[in-house]
Order: sequence, then C-alpha cells, then structure tokens
Amino acid sequence: LWGWNVARMLLFPLFFFWVAIPLPSFQQATVSLQILAAKGADIGAGLCGVDTLLNGTEIKAASGAWGPLEIAKGCSGIRSLMALLMISGAWAYVAKISFWKRVVLFSSAVPLAIVGNVLRVTSICVISEHGNADWAANTWHDWSGLLLFYPISLILLLALAVSLARNRLRCPRRP
Repeated sequence: LWGWNVARMLLFPLFFFWVAIPLPSFQQATVSLQILAAKGADIGAGLCGVDTLLNGTEIKAASGAWGPLEIAKGCSGIRSLMALLMISGAWAYVAKISFWKRVVLFSSAVPLAIVGNVLRVTSICVISEHGNADWAANTWHDWSGLLLFYPISLILLLALAVSLARNRLRCPRRP
C-alpha cells in the first residue's frame, strides 16, 4: 500500500516478530533437538569419564549411581535457540557489516544454542555421577542454562559480531 521503501523498512520488524512467536514448525523441531542433545550429552559424558546408557532421549548411568534423565521437550534447547536467534537477528540488523556477515552472525545462533544445550545436559550427567544427583537433576538443571551456558553463548555471539565488524573474518576470494 505504501510502496517498496516502507515494505523494506518493515521487513526486519515483521521478521523479528515472526521469530518471537513459537511456530508449530519450530515446536516440531524439539524432537530432533532432544535426540541431538541426548546423543551429544552421551558423548560428552563419556569424554568426562562418565559411562552412560542412551535409550532414545533418556540417559542413565551405566553404574546405576543415578536414575534416568529424560531430555524433555523443554530441555531440547528450543527456547535458547529462539532467544539467540532473536538476539543475533537484532545484532545483525544494527551492525554496520555486509550482508553475508549478517547472515553468518544470524545463523551462528543455531550451533551456539545446540552446543550450549549439549554442554548443559553433559554437566548434569557429570554432576550426577561425581556429586549430588538430586541437586544436579533439579537445581542445576533449572539454573545452569540461565546462569552459565546462555551467558557464554551470548559472549561467543558478541565476540563473533565484533570480529565480523572489525573485518577479522573475510569472505574467501574466488580464484
């Protein structure tokens, strides 16, 4: 109705609001994220010396020292992913960088959220094995994402934004 200039100005705000709404297609991605978090935590726990048994999205100690941990839909990392996508989208929008760098910055939220969630679930397994399993499954589970892993993801996202803005990462030249 108001022309292409207004449509171009409204493109990002409308996209930003679209990302803010949990769409059904994103909610269906929780199953894949649950499986990915469970497999990653199983590997991570093994690297930390904790033998685990993986059954779908359930992780339990091979020694039986702690009960099974179910990677539920809420623990899939979808909330962290959506929040990081919004923040990276806002940073990419206001940054004075080229388009491909904006795409890289925005897209980097996906691996950061996945790795952060895998590390969080891995830490729950390790604390359950070597510490207090009840505290790990309740208190640490509830607060570790917000107090530790999410801020680390934000710092890494900010470091990427700064390195892109300072031209430390350049687009490869074609021969």
